[in-house]
Amino acid sequence: MVNPIRRSAEVWADLLAALPETMRDEVCAAYIGPGRHYHDGEHVGGVWATWRALGGDAGDRTVLWAAAYHDLVYDVPAPNGRNEAISATRLARVGRALGLNAAALDEAIGMIEATADHLAAEGQRDRLFCDLDLAGLASDYEGFRDNTERVRREYHMLTDAQFRAGRRAFFAGLLVNAKSLQSELIHNGAFADRHSIGESSCCPPTRRSSFSNPNGPAGVAVNCTPA
Repeated sequence: MVNPIRRSAEVWADLLAALPETMRDEVCAAYIGPGRHYHDGEHVGGVWATWRALGGDAGDRTVLWAAAYHDLVYDVPAPNGRNEAISATRLARVGRALGLNAAALDEAIGMIEATADHLAAEGQRDRLFCDLDLAGLASDYEGFRDNTERVRREYHMLTDAQFRAGRRAFFAGLLVNAKSLQSELIHNGAFADRHSIGESSCCPPTRRSSFSNPNGPAGVAVNCTPA
């Protein structure tokens, strides 16, 4: 069984297979682009796997489309919110061209926009989607360390001190926001544990969190071809 809060290439393939061909081609091309070390297909697969583990409907096209497109554009130097706005616009364009359900499409667009800082989401489903996006941070020690190292590679232009400061600020913002991290698999306690960040350049945690599953499988390589 795939640990739902780990990156998942298997579920990434399932997600691709559920998309219309036009969307599938666009999504696959985006997430295998250069510089995609964390925000790639395995991350998208992990979002969808966590949704399913929470009992989410596999036929919920709103969450499917939001998961597929939420990091479609990921330009590290971009101002906060720009990547999400462009990703949402790309989904809107292809969704309307394909004649997808307008209400479901609009909700998916809102979910993507809510992930700009994960703090301003108002609706219950928007907040849940933000938590799905962050779920990998609450994985076991090995998963958390791997995630952090991958994010570090995406932010290679920063010094170690700049990266550590940014991560601390990011976690602090999540911890003080009452609307974040409230879904079943994502507990505030796990993030509080992670806030004691070690001093290495990749900021791994200094000890295992109490929220851990050491038996989770290691990540596997992304394959864009649906099984």
